[in-house]
Amino acid sequence: MKILRPDFLFFAQLPDGRFVVDLIDPHGIHLADAVPKLQGLARYAEAHPGAYRRIESVAESGGRLRVLDLTRAEVRKSVAEAKDAKGLYESALASDYQ
Repeated sequence: MKILRPDFLFFAQLPDGRFVVDLIDPHGIHLADAVPKLQGLARYAEAHPGAYRRIESVAESGGRLRVLDLTRAEVRKSVAEAKDAKGLYESALASDYQ
């Protein structure tokens, strides 16, 4: 296990007055720890459902910012089985970051 300190926590108030938190972690797919950190973040997302509105990992791939939504079970499953981060961000599991 490796430590992960996400770069961004965004707090927002919903129209009904509740507050929500979005956890966004940009990470370079070229770094050696890209897959282990993604896997740790995916495990964290699975262990804390409902604690965050969004848990996303963002990386530049092919000249675009791509995002993996780690609140989705199918994304977490693919991350758990991944051997390289680039393939995840270039797959249909990722979307363009907006």
